[in-house]
Amino acid sequence: MALAEPNGNRRHRQHARPPVGASPGTLIADPSARQSALNLTLISPDT
Repeated sequence: MALAEPNGNRRHRQHARPPVGASPGTLIADPSARQSALNLTLISPDT
């Protein structure tokens, strides 16, 4: 059986909660999160 980690090594995360009355499964974006980026490479026989 694995031993529990001491409280000093755990990282506590505060989860954003949807407003009261929101539909189940409503996602809340973290305002301090980094901006998403997408790099797309198209490969075809011509190029």
